[in-house]
Amino acid sequence: MATSKEIRTDVMLERGGPGRASTFGVRQCGLKGLWGMKGTCGSSDGRHDLRQLSPDQHEVQSHQQMQQQTCQTMDSYKGPLKGKAHAVRQWVAAAEQRLAAVHEDMEGLRQQTKELISGESPWSLDIYSITKRGAKSLRWRMVGGAHSRWDRIMPLLSHLPPASAQWYREANIRAAVLNAQEQAARYEIKTAKRLEQSLGLE
Repeated sequence: MATSKEIRTDVMLERGGPGRASTFGVRQCGLKGLWGMKGTCGSSDGRHDLRQLSPDQHEVQSHQQMQQQTCQTMDSYKGPLKGKAHAVRQWVAAAEQRLAAVHEDMEGLRQQTKELISGESPWSLDIYSITKRGAKSLRWRMVGGAHSRWDRIMPLLSHLPPASAQWYREANIRAAVLNAQEQAARYEIKTAKRLEQSLGLE
């Protein structure tokens, strides 16, 4: 009877030759028990025919393959989460771009009102900056440097042609929208940076 260490076979094998018995060390291919195997399981190159493994060994093989696939899957997710590709950093960058675009539109509207200053319309929009927070807002300013509220300028529009008066009304609405967008963009940047800090991504 074959022991747990070796298996005797009476098939035609390369070692034993025709009709000769060949002995294979089972430990040679990593197996420790007697499973009634035949074929390539005892080959010297250590290859195994999975169809000839026991149920327990099939389970071990399947578990090892699943672990390997899981590791490969996890490795494939490492790249996109590094550096500037991280979603939070992309959010911060996008919000900063939106803020820069708002500031550019503010400057454009300011220049338009500056070009229309005249004796009949001695006012224009100016950009007021808060140095500490970096916030900016459009405000009406009278010629001479004094800020003026819109409700004080509005009665003066009656001295202008209707088309010009309407343009100033629309410019005031546009300025209010830009001011609100500037505040929203700065708050979005602040929120995104807080999240970035809380996640340790700085």
